[in-house]
Amino acid sequence: MNKKFVIISLLAVIIVSFIAIGGQMKQKKETQMETKGSIKPTNIKQIAAIDIFLKDNATKSQVSLLQEELKAMTGVYRVDYISQDQAFNMYREQNKNDSILKELAEKEIFPESFQVYISDQQQKDIIMKNIKKKEIVKVAIFSRP
Repeated sequence: MNKKFVIISLLAVIIVSFIAIGGQMKQKKETQMETKGSIKPTNIKQIAAIDIFLKDNATKSQVSLLQEELKAMTGVYRVDYISQDQAFNMYREQNKNDSILKELAEKEIFPESFQVYISDQQQKDIIMKNIKKKEIVKVAIFSRP
C-alpha cells in the first residue's frame, strides 16, 4: 500500500474525530444530560467518548444492529453515527482553506463511524472491551478520557 495514502488516511480519521467532537461539544455544552441509572453530568466535558471506525465491508443491517447494541450498553449516554459522506464533508469543511489537504483526500478513505459518549466513567473500559469484540469494528479509540 502506498505510504502517502496510509498517512493521509490516518490524518483524515484523526481530524474527523476532532471535528465531530468539537461540533458536538458546542451543541451540548450546557445541556443537562440523563443516563441509564448512572451519573448525570452537567456538561459534555464530563463525558468520555469513544470513536469507532467500521470495516469497509460492514452492511447496513450490521451497522444498524451495532448502533442498537451500543445504545443498550450500561453507561452509554449517546451514540452518534457518522456516514462516509458526513466524515468526508466535515474533513473538507475543516480544511477549506488548505487546498492541498482538501484535494488530496478522497471520500473512500473515510470509514463509517460511531461516536459513543459514556457518562459512567467506571464502565468505559468494559464498554471499550465489548466494542472491540464486534465483528465490523476496525478500530476503537478513546477520543476523550
